[in-house]
Amino acid sequence: MLPRAIAYADDHEVAPHVHLTFDNPSNNFLMKAEGVDHAAFTLDYIDEVGTRSGVTNANANMEEKIYAGTCSQEVCVPHKVKEGSFSFEGIYDDMRTYNADILFRFIDGIFWTYDVSKWSTKTVELGKKYTAPQNSSVSVTFTKLPENPGSLSIEEVALTDEQVKSVGALSNIAYDITSDMKDGEFEYDLSLPIPDALIGKDVEVRFAESVDTLSTAEIVTELVQKDSNKVAIKDLSHFTVFVITGVNHPSASNMIDDGDANFSTNVPWNNYAAGINGDVKYKSNVAGNWARWTFTDAQVPVSGQTYAISTHWVVWNDHVVNATYRLYDQDGTLISVLGSVDQNKMADGSSAPNGTLSGWYVFPGAQQ
Repeated sequence: MLPRAIAYADDHEVAPHVHLTFDNPSNNFLMKAEGVDHAAFTLDYIDEVGTRSGVTNANANMEEKIYAGTCSQEVCVPHKVKEGSFSFEGIYDDMRTYNADILFRFIDGIFWTYDVSKWSTKTVELGKKYTAPQNSSVSVTFTKLPENPGSLSIEEVALTDEQVKSVGALSNIAYDITSDMKDGEFEYDLSLPIPDALIGKDVEVRFAESVDTLSTAEIVTELVQKDSNKVAIKDLSHFTVFVITGVNHPSASNMIDDGDANFSTNVPWNNYAAGINGDVKYKSNVAGNWARWTFTDAQVPVSGQTYAISTHWVVWNDHVVNATYRLYDQDGTLISVLGSVDQNKMADGSSAPNGTLSGWYVFPGAQQ
């Protein structure tokens, strides 16, 4: 159930509204209605053993306590509520109606309510871990709060393809975390899940004031700790929209030289003292000979990042004129034939003496 549209007269003193909270010590739901003259509600819930219970009141007061449990004579047995729903109908201004449907859920003893697109909890406490009902890998723990703490709301936002690309994300989910407390009045630690496509790779956490400004999202500079599938950010003092992206490594860190461990050949190749580190490898032009440069997970670009595939060689007049390069995925499946180069010439196609380093050749169509 989602909340229905709310209608009320422009001249009505208080806009019709209903609040639902839970008092743990007494095990009571607390309902407070405002801006209506008559109230009715139905509350349904499931406890932790799967038993369903419900309460209906067709002539409710503006404030009601609803006990979650059963009472016989003066003996009451509380229920440990798991989740449920609350439907409210109010009448005001000569029989106009106000309706609201509220979903609720308990996570680690904390009462959360769902409103349109986000889960919220009232009056947060210091040191408590607030785990998002919609994703157990998202959590907030407050390390500083004002004298009168406020609420916390967590929303999973679905990004458009354009937004995913603009921020360099590899998932279409961002997290909009808000409160009625002012930035700077509080500090908290935040935990977020790493998208499957980024597990094992370097990641960054970026933030923006809204989903619409994600294209200019800034990198979180607070302490970030990462484990296998989550990141934890320490000592944040503002609420905003957060998204996890891959790290766009500088091109120099993505270069594999012939002398590096990630260079391999199918048969031994000869050494020639030339090139960047004086360790060029070469082999006679025989069909079936190949060389391979393998990038690590940290070097591989992720969706939304800008990259290009380049190579260079030592010019010689007996080198092949059609050295062909191919791109494979980590399973050895061909992604594309990048193209062929003439190793008799420079990267720009000009002539040069034997032994000249060609300069970088960027494969057309390999840029993303």
